[in-house]
Amino acid sequence: KGNGALTYPVGLITIDEVLAGGGKAGTSNNNYYLYTGRYYWTMTPALFFFENYGVMFHIDSLGFIFFSDYMNNLFGVRPVLSLKPSVEFQGNGTMVNPYRVI
Repeated sequence: KGNGALTYPVGLITIDEVLAGGGKAGTSNNNYYLYTGRYYWTMTPALFFFENYGVMFHIDSLGFIFFSDYMNNLFGVRPVLSLKPSVEFQGNGTMVNPYRVI
């Protein structure tokens, strides 16, 4: 049920989506549905140095939002899907009742 606008409707999560999903900057947070207890990258750059050196946002095992220039770290990733606005879902986004596409 993708929206048809993308050739490849799967991407990586952005820091904006983490924040909109309940992530909090500057504090640990394990009380939202994106919390995994594991490190994972976002696709959002924090800043660039020169023309080939970047710093990326990531989430740590306690739910802290950080940025790192060590992009060779073996962190996980969180895929996201692009859905049509008419798609229905159930749940409230918590760990015990996550969102489910129906």
